[in-house]
Amino acid sequence: MFDDFVLDAIADGKTDFAYDSKLSAQRLLTQFNHEIDATVHRHGTERTGIAVWYCYGCVSGMIHDVLDDSVSSGWSAFYESMCLLYDNGFAKHSENQFNHPLRETQFGTSCYMIWDMDGIEYLTFDRTETQRNMVEPLIDFGLGHGHAVVQESILHCLGHQLDSHAEFVRPKLQQFLGRRDLQPEIREYAIQCQTGMIQ
Repeated sequence: MFDDFVLDAIADGKTDFAYDSKLSAQRLLTQFNHEIDATVHRHGTERTGIAVWYCYGCVSGMIHDVLDDSVSSGWSAFYESMCLLYDNGFAKHSENQFNHPLRETQFGTSCYMIWDMDGIEYLTFDRTETQRNMVEPLIDFGLGHGHAVVQESILHCLGHQLDSHAEFVRPKLQQFLGRRDLQPEIREYAIQCQTGMIQ
């Protein structure tokens, strides 16, 4: 079932994978995150990027099922699996630089835009404090990561949440800016995110 799902996802929405329940959707996307490195090796970065857009974007609407209230017991495991998506996927297969050349590809833009694609920000931050607490380890993982593309993606998420969740976002950005190992471009982007005026 998982292999069929991945093949459907890389078809760029030309088909619609019929998972049988919201729980199945959540399990499939969690497994996809766990197996991201193998997926890249099997299908390449560009096709895998298409799959990320399919899973997290508006083509399939899958992320709405994954984060539906009826399957809230699996939210924490799903967010944990996103650490692997970042670490074994985006960081492992992208250049470690801000605005990296792969940003012009489906894979690179999926890293930068993953929180922007189809409501994962809203579905995570604008519902309950419990859910925000669940995602906090993922945010901290991304901000503490040594790879620029991971940092950039999480900063992009936080920059969009500044106005509505300043009490969550501002301390994260201030702590991040206290690091001494940041690329200058990443530091500048983090400063920009403190204004909330980002694309």
